[in-house]
Amino acid sequence: MPSERRIWVVPFFGQGHLFPCMELCKHIASRNFSTTFIISSNLSSSIPSSFCDHPLIEVVQIPTPPPTLPPELNPNHPHAHNHHSDLAQGIASLLENAAVPACAVLDIMMDWTADIFKKHKIPTVTFFTSGACSAALEHAMWKARVVDIKPGQTLLLPGFP
Repeated sequence: MPSERRIWVVPFFGQGHLFPCMELCKHIASRNFSTTFIISSNLSSSIPSSFCDHPLIEVVQIPTPPPTLPPELNPNHPHAHNHHSDLAQGIASLLENAAVPACAVLDIMMDWTADIFKKHKIPTVTFFTSGACSAALEHAMWKARVVDIKPGQTLLLPGFP
């Protein structure tokens, strides 16, 4: 049975993803929901103690070796997959042994973890950690179906210079 007042947040590995996800945790906590911030252990030094001291925020570290090459630079590197595998196993283990959350918020770069939550019937939402301009551009590209553009064709995106 899900804990209706607990939300898990799963950030991507980089600093630019940690900060927005920590801010999201604080915002969720300000609404009187408990949050569990799931990170790989090699990121623990990047989490301020003041964040860990918040009464409605729990930081859970999953033991993982540091990737030898950041996955965002080379996601096909075998060590990146080992890191993903360790994190996936850790999340699955947490779900087997902890109170089930009401939902999980996944960083846009952590969409590969959605299947783990789906197996446990936990709803997920994706959190876009980049700026509003980037989100607006991606939305406009999706609406304009840029994947259908032929080589040499030009397509103007409404609202963009």
